[in-house]
Amino acid sequence: MNIGDVLASINRFDLLVLLFAFGMFVLGFIQGAIRRILGLASMLFSFLFAANLREPLGKYLAQNWNEYPDEYAVMLGFGIVFVAATIAFTVVIQGFYHKQDLFQKATFADEAIGGLLGIVQALFLVGCVIVILDSFFRIPTIPRSDYEYTWIRTLYETMTTSNVADLFRTRLIPGFITVFGLLIPTDIQAFYVTVRPE
Repeated sequence: MNIGDVLASINRFDLLVLLFAFGMFVLGFIQGAIRRILGLASMLFSFLFAANLREPLGKYLAQNWNEYPDEYAVMLGFGIVFVAATIAFTVVIQGFYHKQDLFQKATFADEAIGGLLGIVQALFLVGCVIVILDSFFRIPTIPRSDYEYTWIRTLYETMTTSNVADLFRTRLIPGFITVFGLLIPTDIQAFYVTVRPE
């Protein structure tokens, strides 16, 4: 079996995640640990902010986008807020932050930690994408709509058969909910863990 056959046998989403994680490692190595810590913190805030704002924004969108199921509009609102907040924080950080080494006398250690944190940030972003898409596509009672964005469903279907998505859904996302569950709406949690009645 040659390398082409190996690559062809790998799920496209798994391969994309691998390449993205490598790219973020390189970026983290170049930018250093502090920049990646700020990036992770801003992305975490963006996700929690979007998760809690998605319901009111989604209802507003549903009133204006009548061709979509209400739940689809909520998912779009979730994604729009997350992407907008992440980009806004990235621009602010990039504009005001000047590189500083976490360890002044151990530059390589700072770069290596930055690279590892870059991988963590890449995986966190992948997890956010999975949660956002799951918030609609894992609702079993909603039929397919002719007005959906086809590329979103294609991404979800490719993702669903991947080993990476399975790892996130069975291990990483439930672990994240264990830590940040108080800040995550229960209807999102219910896709991954058993939610106690309030």
